[in-house]
Amino acid sequence: MYKSIFAILLVGLLLAGPALAGPPPANGGYPGGWGNNPTKWDDCTGFYQDWALYDASTPPSCAGWNVFEGGVLQGRAFVAPMSIQLWVELYAEMTIYMTNTQFHQLGGDGDDFTFYFGGVVASNNSQQICVTGNGMPLTHLRFQHDIFGNDDPYASNWAVSYYIASGQGNDPPSPEEIQRWTSIEPDQGRFCWEFPKCDWWFWIKGHFCIEYHEHDGYYLLSLLICPMPYL
Repeated sequence: MYKSIFAILLVGLLLAGPALAGPPPANGGYPGGWGNNPTKWDDCTGFYQDWALYDASTPPSCAGWNVFEGGVLQGRAFVAPMSIQLWVELYAEMTIYMTNTQFHQLGGDGDDFTFYFGGVVASNNSQQICVTGNGMPLTHLRFQHDIFGNDDPYASNWAVSYYIASGQGNDPPSPEEIQRWTSIEPDQGRFCWEFPKCDWWFWIKGHFCIEYHEHDGYYLLSLLICPMPYL
């Protein structure tokens, strides 16, 4: 009976090992937890030593040993619990091209304008690339002031429409080479596009129009772009 309980305890100990898993521990001056340590590291620790006699009345097994300390039977398993642990961080790398586009007009003509921004996202997890307005709506090119620095209630804010194209790989074509664009509409002040893990390129195209004799001054569309894990 004693050996049977011993064997059950041993099996329970081994099965309980995986439940101890948790986030990465502190290492190299960085705090513990996911997303805190940007380095690769490995660490080997721990030591085990016990002294035991085998009980010949028990069939050969790991539970057939009697562990003694100072000649006193301890009643614990003659077994060294071990673990090999691997933590793989969720990482992403984002490269963006054409982060600043400027247009200069003389004011005598109405015109259509197209701008592009895009790049590559690489990750070991699926990601969403999300675009939001940086302190202002992303749906309009907004009048800021006239050439004298004054506001004007009659100046217009011009609506911007967006389109996206994407593909697998880290070598994007030029936006002029893309034949097929998908219209994308903002939702709750942003739009997002999902990418599976690994390397993906994308281009986002924006388009707006201004009228004949558009009001002089400075107009601005300020955006933010970031990756978000897709769970």
